[in-house]
Amino acid sequence: MSFMEKNEIRKLIKTRLSSPAVPLEKQSLIVKEKICNSSEYKSASLIFAYMALPDELDLTPLIEQAFKDGKKVYIPRIISGTSNMDFYEAGSAVSKGSFGILEPEPTEEKRFKKEEISSYENKILVLVPGRAFTKGGGRVGRGKGFYDKYLRIMKDTCPFKEHFFFAGVCFSEQIFEEGYIVLSSYDIPMDLLFFALSGVDF
Repeated sequence: MSFMEKNEIRKLIKTRLSSPAVPLEKQSLIVKEKICNSSEYKSASLIFAYMALPDELDLTPLIEQAFKDGKKVYIPRIISGTSNMDFYEAGSAVSKGSFGILEPEPTEEKRFKKEEISSYENKILVLVPGRAFTKGGGRVGRGKGFYDKYLRIMKDTCPFKEHFFFAGVCFSEQIFEEGYIVLSSYDIPMDLLFFALSGVDF
């Protein structure tokens, strides 16, 4: 087995996902169904989602379903000029922000107060994008550290670890065998993965 550095992985994934033969839209719908049928989704009252870039798995159908199911949905907004972000309750007001990603308006009353998570008792499902994942839950992001920083605070602050799940969300082309990617202790591992399995799901 030859190990790959993160930048090598990112270049490889970019090439894989640019192929017109990769059924990105179909995979997004398959993964949406997998998430909605999961016990983690069903037990969560809050869903942390994201607004996808063109080469990320689209969670728009999942967000719409979560609204129908009476769940609160939060999406991220990058704090300008930093490598930090906050999550705000999703609504109709979104606009293009950092990196061309649709972001919610930064209304304080809609911000999820991660500093108060120690007193939060409802379950949360955090859906996390990435450039690559290992089958054991290892994650490679885009290199800015936004999610690793935010998830670290949640992990270190909340005494009730069973109250939230970190779930990687991706295409089958982004999955690697365990140990194939060089990861660091700073990388936050996922509790589970949601992806469409080539040859099985499509």
